[in-house]
Amino acid sequence: MAAFGSQSYPFTEQAILALSATLHGVYGLWRQSTWVYVGKGTIRERLLGHLNGDNPCIRRAGPTNFAYTQAGHAEPEEKRLILLLTPTCNRKERDRAG
Repeated sequence: MAAFGSQSYPFTEQAILALSATLHGVYGLWRQSTWVYVGKGTIRERLLGHLNGDNPCIRRAGPTNFAYTQAGHAEPEEKRLILLLTPTCNRKERDRAG
């Protein structure tokens, strides 16, 4: 979680809805000590999609927490974090970057 700073949140609808609807950047999902997914975009919208099952891999992994960082140009930071954290549901992105 240190990759995103010290703040983390439960991966729940209540915690996600507390975020600004316009917050843009990079986010990460994890369960226990395993990183599940790193993504970018409008954070609240993307997290609600994942919570509602838009990605089968994320749904199966059952993340319990998320963290995020605001970023105007999120793509380089997303790629860096995918390579650093090796999340289980970002295999295609890691293969393209490597």
